[in-house]
Amino acid sequence: MKLKIGENIRRCRRDADLTQQQFAEQMGVTYQSVSRWENGETYPDTELLPAIADYFHISVDRLMGVPDAEKEKQAHEAFDALRRACMRQEIDTDEVVSILREIRRNYLETPEAWRIWLGNDRCFRMPEVLPEVRLTAEAYLALHPMDEGTLQTMAWVEDEEHLEAFLHKHSTGYDTSYRALLFMRYWRRENEEKLEPERKYRFAQTMDWLFDTRTLYGIRASREVEDAATRFQSELLDSIRENRKDDEPDIWVEIRLDLAIRRASIAARSGDVKGALCELEFVASLLETTMRIREPQSLGTSCRWLDGMVWTAEEYWNSPSNNPDQPIERAIYLYTELLGVTTCYMIYPSLYYDRIANLNGKECLQDHPEYQAVLSRVEALIQRKPKA
Repeated sequence: MKLKIGENIRRCRRDADLTQQQFAEQMGVTYQSVSRWENGETYPDTELLPAIADYFHISVDRLMGVPDAEKEKQAHEAFDALRRACMRQEIDTDEVVSILREIRRNYLETPEAWRIWLGNDRCFRMPEVLPEVRLTAEAYLALHPMDEGTLQTMAWVEDEEHLEAFLHKHSTGYDTSYRALLFMRYWRRENEEKLEPERKYRFAQTMDWLFDTRTLYGIRASREVEDAATRFQSELLDSIRENRKDDEPDIWVEIRLDLAIRRASIAARSGDVKGALCELEFVASLLETTMRIREPQSLGTSCRWLDGMVWTAEEYWNSPSNNPDQPIERAIYLYTELLGVTTCYMIYPSLYYDRIANLNGKECLQDHPEYQAVLSRVEALIQRKPKA
C-alpha cells in the first residue's frame, strides 16, 4: 500500500496557512525534514505521527492516506479485539486501554464504531479503564451528539464523581430535547406537514416505553405484579393494532413474541396446559413466517396512528452477543429511519428457543408432544455459520 503521508502533510499545512519553517518549529524538526516529507523522500519517525495527526486534528490513518476499505477492515479488527479483551474473565486493563486509545484516534468515524458501546459495561466500569472510556465517549459524542448507545453506557459505567457533570453536558430533560422542542413548535404553529413525522416518532417512542417492563414495575416485583403487567401490555397492544393480521409479521413482531411467551408462562403456572400450548404454537408460527423473509420488505404498522410510517425487514447475519469468536446466526433485522433517527431490533430464533426451553412453568408441559414439537420447530429455524 503506497502511503501518501507527504502529500497529506503538505495539504494540511497549507490549509492551516503555515510555512514549512513554521510547521517545523511546531514539530521540533528542521524545515528541511518537512520538505523531504512533503516531497516523498522520507517519512516522519513513527513516534512523531500521532503528534502530527493531533496537530491537524485528524487521525493517523487519515494522515497516512489509508484507503477506506483498508481502514474499515482495520477498524473491524480493532472492535473485535476490544470485545475479546472485555469478555475475558481476567481482564488485562492495559490491553483494553491500548485498544480504546487506538480506536479513539483512528476509528470513531467508521461504520462499526457503535460496537464500542455494546456489551462491554463490566470492563468499562473498572477504575483502570474508565478514564479512557470517558475520553472515548467525549470524542464519540463530538461526532455523534446525543448518541443513545453512548449515553446509556456512560450513565451505567461512569463513577459518581463524574456522572453529574457528564449528564449535564450531554443530556437534556425529555421536554427540552431536540425532538420534543420541534414537536411543540410544529404543534403550536399548526404545521401539520412537519408535525406528522414528529408525532409518529413520539407515539412510537411512547409505545416502546410502555412495553418495557422496567417502565411499569422497575427491577423487582411480585409474580402477581409481573403477570398484571403482561395482561395490561397484551390489552394495550390489541387496542392499538386495530388492523392486525395475527398470522403475519408487522412492526410489533418482537413485542408479540415476548408477550405470547409470557402469557404461556402464566397459563402453564396456573395449570392451563391447553392455553400455554396455544400461545407457544402462535410463537412458533409467527417465527416461521418472519424467518421466511429473504429480501428486504416493508412491514405494516397495523395501527391507524402510525399509518405511513415505513419499517423494513431484511435478512441479517450477526452474533446475538456481539462475540467475534462465536458463529454468526441468521436473524431478521427490522428498522425504520424517521427524522434522522434509526430505531431497530433483531429477531434471533435461538433466543426464543432458549426462552421456551426454560419457560417458567414448563414442568406441566414437558410430557406433551405439542410442547416438544414447538421446540423442534423453533430449533429448526436456527441457522449458524462461522464468521467470515
